[in-house]
Amino acid sequence: GIAALPASARIMLVPPAAQVALHWIAHPDLPVRQGRAAARLAALASAIRPVDQLFAATNDNDDPAMLHIVAVVARADMQHWLLWAQHHGLDPDLIVPAPLLLPEPDSGFAQGVIGDVMVLRGQGMALPADMALPVLVADAPVADVPPSVIEGRAIAALDEPPLDLRQGDFAKRVRRSIDQKMIGRIALWSGLILLGSLMIGLIGIAKQHGEANRLDSESLALAQQVLPGASDAVQAQAEMEAQLAARGAGG
Repeated sequence: GIAALPASARIMLVPPAAQVALHWIAHPDLPVRQGRAAARLAALASAIRPVDQLFAATNDNDDPAMLHIVAVVARADMQHWLLWAQHHGLDPDLIVPAPLLLPEPDSGFAQGVIGDVMVLRGQGMALPADMALPVLVADAPVADVPPSVIEGRAIAALDEPPLDLRQGDFAKRVRRSIDQKMIGRIALWSGLILLGSLMIGLIGIAKQHGEANRLDSESLALAQQVLPGASDAVQAQAEMEAQLAARGAGG
């Protein structure tokens, strides 16, 4: 029902919990970046579908001792969600899996409704409640999360998402706006550089002109030893060549 979004608005897409598989994988013996890459590969290796049909994204965990959260989703689903958003005139800034909008409980499980689906989250696991096996929950306590808490976590995720699927091949393309001030500075510096180059060229031409005049003066002084009446170098050269030619001595 919104005719247009404010220019500063951030858009978050929350895909269905059943279509995003979440994994918690630890690699405390590896540097953070290597551990993150290893966790992504391990999550893809455990999937049933061929790897080339899947896309995996990790959270921004910078502590090697903590678990890396890896979300695995079908590439076709990612493309479908983005096309759906585009059809509705939206370009999501981030895509956050639904179960991560629930707080992780210290013990037992937390459950809440996200997008009309009951979602269950425990320590190191999250999935739709109807996909949870009874043996998985057993007698563990299950706490209901109020909608207000989920809404608050969704709002907080706009600035600090627990995991953003818009990365890698599906990263959002940023359209850079034209900065008029930057263009003005570039034009000013380009003009100064061209002016400096022109000044260097003019100084070089002036030096060459002065050197040519000095050589002409020295040449005329030498020629006047033979032709006292010579007034310039060109005249002296012509008269000397004429005398040499008269003697048969060449130029």
